[in-house]
Amino acid sequence: MIDDPSRSEAYRKNTGEQHESLGQFVEAFEAMVHEAREVCIDLVSRDGRHRDLVQILLHHSSLTSKPIFEMCRAVIAEVINSSIREQIDKANGIVETDPPLLSDAGGNPVVFSVSDRNSYFGLMRFIASEYDDSCQQT
Repeated sequence: MIDDPSRSEAYRKNTGEQHESLGQFVEAFEAMVHEAREVCIDLVSRDGRHRDLVQILLHHSSLTSKPIFEMCRAVIAEVINSSIREQIDKANGIVETDPPLLSDAGGNPVVFSVSDRNSYFGLMRFIASEYDDSCQQT
């Protein structure tokens, strides 16, 4: 009679460890997607009513993790670039009539520098590389 490897203690231990690792990976991946989606929702929505509309769009089943992550990167980049453009315009005497894309709790525009933008882009390149690696594992 041939021994069934699935009945051995070593097999069960190894399988259990693999399932545990897979579960941890899936949880971390889902948390990353959730955060990317929430950042987009927070930055794009102007108020509660708009937030509800944006949530509908970003929770649609056709949006997989990759497009959500790419939209998050693009939205953050636009917020930073808009802040820099507004500072340049202000220095040139151009007054912006629209509210800033990102304000602090007091309603003041959040100001980003070119150095901030460069740091952000470098960080996002690294995260995108890690993200692409994790997508290839799924």
